[in-house]
Amino acid sequence: AVRNSLWFAALTVAITVPLALLVCRRHRAGRAEQLSMAPLLVSAVTLGLGIIITFDSAPFDWRGKWWMLSVIHAVIALPLAVRVIGPALRGVGTELLESAADLGAGPLQTWRSVQLPLLVPALARAAGISAAVSLGEFGATSFLTRGDTKTVPIVIGELMGRPGPLLQQSAFAIATMLASTYFFSSLRT
Repeated sequence: AVRNSLWFAALTVAITVPLALLVCRRHRAGRAEQLSMAPLLVSAVTLGLGIIITFDSAPFDWRGKWWMLSVIHAVIALPLAVRVIGPALRGVGTELLESAADLGAGPLQTWRSVQLPLLVPALARAAGISAAVSLGEFGATSFLTRGDTKTVPIVIGELMGRPGPLLQQSAFAIATMLASTYFFSSLRT
């Protein structure tokens, strides 16, 4: 479960951060950023149930696909990543971009040598938030997980739902491990 959680968190980061950067870089980023907030209007449980209902027949029978968990985690994390990256991207002064263009830098070189270094802290925060969302997501994951794709929150829920103090103590130990991961990752940022 820990390996699955870390794998899904890495995939979630790989999907969410570039997508959030793309949403924020558009010329009309204001509307795109507003639309990216839509997943905050519904609960994760509703998103998971919606995936089950929507993708239940050919050619889009994706309910049981292993990658669907990372996709739904990315959908849930996207609004948060956009809220981190958007202001940082807007905070890069146009005078820096104009100066780079005056010195002969093309758009790609300006992006790589001026904007990207200034965005690295925001990108790291967005990656951390996306990973935290993925590691702690229970609602949609409970609908979409299968036996070989169980994550730590699902295992905690299963152990807490069974009678007996030993199983519940195991759930407490796993929950403590997950909370420690959150705590130590927040110390880095």
